Amino acid sequence: MIHKYIMPLILACALCLGSLPALAQEEDRAAQLAEYIAETRARTNLTDEQVEQFTPVIEAHLEAMAAVLGEYGIDLQNRSGERKRLKIRKMRALRKDLDAVRADTAEKLSAILSEEQMEEYKKIQAERKAELRARLKEQRHQK
Repeated sequence: MIHKYIMPLILACALCLGSLPALAQEEDRAAQLAEYIAETRARTNLTDEQVEQFTPVIEAHLEAMAAVLGEYGIDLQNRSGERKRLKIRKMRALRKDLDAVRADTAEKLSAILSEEQMEEYKKIQAERKAELRARLKEQRHQK
């Protein structure tokens, strides 16, 4: 009789534990988004109204960047993916795809931000691009 209740309990626990990595990844993305918005807000003096418009654009930007990196076998969150080095053509294609995402985001944000805010945002983007490049280089050398 006890076995009748234990098996469903064990299955429920296993299902919950299996979903923990997905929950942790969602929390990481939420934290990343909050950090991104807080840094940008502080450096560009965004108004509350601008933050409301800015947030969905940046959410889409981060998702698009992760999707592009994923297409090339790169997962910066889990530091997993292909351990082999990308060929020159793949690296150029990756750069082109990432630049397209950045350009699309910049175009959308130019309708929300003032010229001064946009200039500061571009500086933030340049810093983030350098950080991404460093992380990719680090990941490549961790063979």
